[in-house]
Amino acid sequence: MILACLNAIEVVLNRQYKRYFSITITEALEKETASARLHNIDSEELMGMFSAAKGRSPNASIDYISCKLRTKKNGTMDYLDNLDDFSRKMVVQWSIQAARKKRIKTRLQHTEIRAEISKRQTIKRQKIDEKEKRKLEQQLTLLTISEILNLFKNLSTKQVDDLNDVMCERIVGRNLCHEWYDSDTAMTVLYNGRVEKLKKAQKDIIYTISYWTREENDTEAVDYYMKKFQLVADIVSGQRGNHL
Repeated sequence: MILACLNAIEVVLNRQYKRYFSITITEALEKETASARLHNIDSEELMGMFSAAKGRSPNASIDYISCKLRTKKNGTMDYLDNLDDFSRKMVVQWSIQAARKKRIKTRLQHTEIRAEISKRQTIKRQKIDEKEKRKLEQQLTLLTISEILNLFKNLSTKQVDDLNDVMCERIVGRNLCHEWYDSDTAMTVLYNGRVEKLKKAQKDIIYTISYWTREENDTEAVDYYMKKFQLVADIVSGQRGNHL
C-alpha cells in the first residue's frame, strides 16, 4: 500500500516538474551556477535580517526596512563608494526621481485597489441583502396582514399604510421610487416607477411596474413583473428596493 502511494507521488511530481523544468542542463550551465546558493538559504537569511532590523527599529515602516535590506544584499553602498563624485551625484538624483515616480504610481494603484475593494464589498452586501429578502418573502407568504404587523412592530405609520395597500391590492396607479446599486458605475441609482396593473395568478398576485431613470420620462419606461410579497418584503425590511 505504501509502495503504491510512493509510486503515485513520484508520477505526479515528475508530471508537474516537466511543466517547469524543460531546459537542458549542460556542463557549462552547471559550472556557471555551481556557486549560486539555494533559494531557501537566501530566504532564511532575509527573514533573519528582517527580524533583526525590526527588533532594532520597531517603529520603522516595511518600506524602510526593505530598502535597508536591498542596500545590504545588493552592495549598494560599496557601488556608490567606488564611483567618482559626479557619477555618484547623478545616480542619487536619478534614484530620487525614480522613487518619486514610483511612489506616485503606487499611490494611484492603491486608490484604484481601495475603490475596487469598496465596489466588491457593496456588490457582496447587495447579494446578501437579496438572499435575505428572498427568505423573508417565503416567510411572509405564510402570514396574514395582522400576523405581519405583530411580527414587525417597529414599522412606521407610512409603512403600515403601504403594507395595507399592497396586501389589499390598492396600489395600482401609485408612483414609487426604486433604489439600486449599479455595479458598472459603482453608484446608487434611483429609478422612478409606477404600478400599472395587477394580475391574479394561480398562486400569487403579480404587479406590473414600469421603471425609468431620473433622466428619462415615463414614455421610456421598462415594465417589470413583481410578486405581491416581493413588495411586502421591500416595505417591512426598509432596505434598498421599492419605496411607495
